[in-house]
Order: sequence, then structure tokens, then C-alpha cells
Amino acid sequence: MASFIPDGQEAKLALIRQAAEALDPTLSQAVRPAPADEDNVIALKRQADALMQAAGENGGPGADAAKRLAADMLRLADANPAMRTRAELIFASPLNTSLEALRNLLQAEPITEKNIPLAFAGDWIKPDGRARVQVYPKGDPDDNEVLRQFARAVLAVEPEGTTCWPAPESTVNMNTKRMGRLGLSEAEEDAIVGFLQTMSDGFMPVNRQ
Repeated sequence: MASFIPDGQEAKLALIRQAAEALDPTLSQAVRPAPADEDNVIALKRQADALMQAAGENGGPGADAAKRLAADMLRLADANPAMRTRAELIFASPLNTSLEALRNLLQAEPITEKNIPLAFAGDWIKPDGRARVQVYPKGDPDDNEVLRQFARAVLAVEPEGTTCWPAPESTVNMNTKRMGRLGLSEAEEDAIVGFLQTMSDGFMPVNRQ
């Protein structure tokens, strides 16, 4: 649970409040009526002309990009209104989503164990007060003997060992006849682990030369 509570909250919240005060006049403006299609055409042509003037006769990545954007804006200005409406949805909808997310972020409040959303807290603290404990092996997790010792220690505390994994979302396709304690020898376990490690990104092949 403590991992959900950020460090240095007072200093971070102070910076967020400063940003909120600076951005609030812009973010809180009333939504203006959408411009007419004719106004959009005029604006596209005006901005395309401004980009061409800024690029001038210059070359280079910046000037070339400005000329390409100006050409695209002119093509959009000459297109039909349906095409301009589609372009507006493509660019404006994500912007509105981002602005709304920014407004929410600027309303940040101190985080404590009591106000952590249930969507997160529910995975660790149950309504009856039980808490999930997450443990890791001490030592090299790629060492088979370390993993065996860890498994024995966990089973000594929880013989069933069922709390080590979250409950399945569905039990319809659970295999309960061919899974469980298979009675494998340590050599067989090592062979299985070795095979599984070949499918991990961190596998390091042994140089046998």
C-alpha cells in the first residue's frame, strides 16, 4: 500500500498549485461557438500563407516541414466541408481529452492510505481487514536452489500455497486433473526451468566452447 503514496507530496502539490493558478485562466474559459466552415477556410489559408512567408526561400528540415504543412492546409481549404469536419474531429477530439485530463491532474490532493481508490486498495486490503502480503526470494531469482528454498519457506507458512497467485477469473477451463504436485525430481525441475528461461528476454546462452 505504501508504494501508492508518493514521496515529497507537499513540495509536489505546491508546484501543482502554482501550475494550476497559471493555467486556470486558459483552461477555465467558456467554450465558444464553433466557427462556420467559411471561417475555417479563411483561417487555413491565412495560416498557410504565414508558414510560407516564414519559410521563405530557406531550406533545411524546418523550412521544408513548414512548406509541406502549408501545402496540406491549402489542400484542406480547397476540399469539401465534410473533409474539413473529419480533420477537425481527428485533431480536436484528442486535444479536448488531453485538456480534460490536464484539468483533473491540476486538482491533485494529498494521498493517504485512507483515500487510495478502491480499484487499487481492493487488491491489497479486503473489506474484512485481511491484507495481501507480497514476498520475493532472497538471493538470485534465477538460481533454482534459491527458488526451491523460497518455495519451501512459503509452503511452511501457507501449506496450500494458493494465496501466492490471484484467483482465476474463470474456473471453467481450469485443469485440475493434470496439474498440481507432480512429484518431479530436482533434475527434472531444473530441466523445465532451463527450458522456460530460453523463452525469456534475459536468457544468456552458455558458451560450451
